[in-house]
Amino acid sequence: MQTSQGLVQDAYVRDNNKLGVVVCPKVRPNEVRPLAKSLAQGFHKNFPNQDLKVLIYASDKKLILTTEYDIQTNQVKYS
Repeated sequence: MQTSQGLVQDAYVRDNNKLGVVVCPKVRPNEVRPLAKSLAQGFHKNFPNQDLKVLIYASDKKLILTTEYDIQTNQVKYS
């Protein structure tokens, strides 16, 4: 949250492989995927040996994007 430049209101980690992030209302829809990818890559540095999920929520706590980081392929998938 400290390096998010005001884009993230809240964040939590669950099960050592899920990062939930609540974004500020000022985050535009076209900024969500790049932010999620950046968060997934940063999260991977802390948990390098496991698949990860980053769940992006709007400020009203509704899920808007799920990002999955696959360590086998080193790829990020969105749903």
